[in-house]
Amino acid sequence: SGWGTLKQTGADGYTATVLREDLEGAFVCTADTSTGRLLPREHGGVRIVFPALFGWKSAKWLTEVDLLPGREAQGFWEQ
Repeated sequence: SGWGTLKQTGADGYTATVLREDLEGAFVCTADTSTGRLLPREHGGVRIVFPALFGWKSAKWLTEVDLLPGREAQGFWEQ
């Protein structure tokens, strides 16, 4: 219970951070097809969906998830 930020890392090294209070309703999904066709690599993979954030804080092709103390961790766009 001592963490305040979830940090995601994608296979390409992209990182995204989400504050603990924004995790309400979050879920993990995998996507490799859409309407029977394979998704392009840049749009698929394992990711966490954060409904409160409209999907804009999700690392594609998720390889690592870290729970970090406090609220100071920065992802790609915050650096």
